[in-house]
Amino acid sequence: MKVYREKQYILKITGTDKQDFLQRTSTNDFSGFGACDSIRTVFTNEKGRIVDFSLVASKDGIFYIFCTKENETALTDFFNKYIVTEDIQVETQARETLIFYNDSKDSKNFLFERGVSEKVSEVDGNIFVTDSYGFEKTFVLINNQESDFLRLLITENEEVREEEFGLFALRNRFIYSSRELNASVNPLECGLQEFISFSKGCYIGQEVISRLDTQNKVQKEIVGFSCEILLEPGDKIYAATDDKEEECGYVSSVFSTGSGCEGTGFLKKVYTEGGKTFYTKRNGIQKININKFSKL
Repeated sequence: MKVYREKQYILKITGTDKQDFLQRTSTNDFSGFGACDSIRTVFTNEKGRIVDFSLVASKDGIFYIFCTKENETALTDFFNKYIVTEDIQVETQARETLIFYNDSKDSKNFLFERGVSEKVSEVDGNIFVTDSYGFEKTFVLINNQESDFLRLLITENEEVREEEFGLFALRNRFIYSSRELNASVNPLECGLQEFISFSKGCYIGQEVISRLDTQNKVQKEIVGFSCEILLEPGDKIYAATDDKEEECGYVSSVFSTGSGCEGTGFLKKVYTEGGKTFYTKRNGIQKININKFSKL
């Protein structure tokens, strides 16, 4: 297994109304959310735009919300705005987290072999949370740096840098950056339909998201890409159609491959069906290969 380490903000949620609050303010269905459970959900604003796409874990009567890096302030403000009379307490904590994952199908699940088999487990005070979005992985919320078990996990597995983890995440369609998850994008444009309940009833942004879905009004779509040179976030993407040049999207995240780059971007939806040539204008005209953002 491999392990990726990062600083992350965690919202620690307590109070008797916490589950009802998440049910009425986020996209997924929390009606069956139980003890030692985990679920992903999207928090959206009144316009149906992303506040955050979060992993929520339940342990010992406490909900832990793993925020997307740089979205912690927006999510904390969201909670403060919509908590009115509910019995809910929110504590935002800057914490170190680990992500353990297998980089091949043949890799052994080291955590499972060590008895960490529940969706949410606690060992020596550290919280282990499984997550299958994109690829199977386990988040570790570190509360006890001195744990012998934690030290064993770190020393017996390979620690990777951000570039390697980011490229693996991209290739397995795991979106985790605020470059994609932000208030200029709605969850349908990020392909997060599986984390939206279209039957549970109202939540913040529900009317807009339902209308976009039922009326097929989604304007842009997340895509993967590769290029022979290193691009930068914000680079514009152009399409050549009928001898015309049309700006059709932009680059959001980039990861170096040594011989170029791979990354994510957004295209206007009318351009996402095949048969078109795409390019950028960084260092002259550079062809960019676009692929649909479905599991490879």
